[in-house]
Amino acid sequence: MTREKNMAIQTDVFSEIKPYFREAVERRMRRQDQFGVIEAAGVFSVSATTVRQWIEEGRLLAADLNAGRTAPDEPERALRPYYRITREAMIDLAKRMESGI
Repeated sequence: MTREKNMAIQTDVFSEIKPYFREAVERRMRRQDQFGVIEAAGVFSVSATTVRQWIEEGRLLAADLNAGRTAPDEPERALRPYYRITREAMIDLAKRMESGI
């Protein structure tokens, strides 16, 4: 016996993406090749916390320039991540967001 279920569709940050989203992101990047977290947040119109979450979740590829480094006065304490994001990684994320992946 098959039953149809009433399904509610909840909108989220990805449901409002327009087909021209990637182009808009590319325009906002101008000619810049590398970005910090705050700059990437400005390009995507989200918070820096959101960009850090994307990086930690693996959605946005970034290099941590502080990986493996420790504080000079406390050798047991690792330094906070300092991410650099390439233009290609930003375009890749924009394409995936545009297509809903």
